[in-house]
Amino acid sequence: MSEERETESTGAPAELDFERTLKRLEEIVRRLDRDEISLDDAIALFKEGLRHVEEAHAWLNDASGRVEELIESASGALETHRFEDPEV
Repeated sequence: MSEERETESTGAPAELDFERTLKRLEEIVRRLDRDEISLDDAIALFKEGLRHVEEAHAWLNDASGRVEELIESASGALETHRFEDPEV
């Protein structure tokens, strides 16, 4: 059975909030790339972007902790093992 996580703030599935966060980050980057943006607006967008990056990073850390690796044992049975990041 699949367990669907919801965010506390919106009640929407976390995956949707993650996608919205990424889309907002892309929009921020596009706006920062424009020449006509004022310094104050650029700083405000940059700060907002940092908050979104932190949110996305936290979401990814949480998701990686839930990833399981499916391994076939010598007897042919499938076993689940928590995924271990080789870089940690």
